[in-house]
Amino acid sequence: MEIGSRDRINFLDLTIIVYYNTIIFDNYNKPTCSGRFLNFYSHHPPCHKNGVVINLVDRILILSHPQFHETNLRNCIRTLLNYCYPLSTIFSIINNRLKYHSHNSWQKKVPLVAADKFFTIPYVKSISESFVPVASCLNKKTAYTIPNTLNKFINRGKDKLNHISQQGVVYKILE
Repeated sequence: MEIGSRDRINFLDLTIIVYYNTIIFDNYNKPTCSGRFLNFYSHHPPCHKNGVVINLVDRILILSHPQFHETNLRNCIRTLLNYCYPLSTIFSIINNRLKYHSHNSWQKKVPLVAADKFFTIPYVKSISESFVPVASCLNKKTAYTIPNTLNKFINRGKDKLNHISQQGVVYKILE
């Protein structure tokens, strides 16, 4: 059970603060938060690496009150530098996200429609990017898959049970 103190309480990944009879939010990391992110030099598509930065920056800009933005962005930059993200990349994305949110805050956000078509290919550095023009000619978005997942190498599935053993496991109906 979470017990608040001094007009604040932590809920999910936010600190909820009562401030002059209004409610404001700040980012909160649970003590169990590992703080691990994708390393910039890992073998992943650049869009995944940029997505890490975009996600962290958007969380700060959208969820926290502006009085906490500077501190939260400093912590974000420090974390990304620990995972080898170049400072120029970090600042470029922060700049783009600030512009995006300042210009598009009044527009209704359109969610990704399931009917969008994707051209899905395994990610191989310097080869997969060459398929982007092909996909755009087909009016499709490029999506990358990672062919070597841990699930392919570590597959300790559950033991199969016969049909009779699967009945009455969670609920049992008494007659």
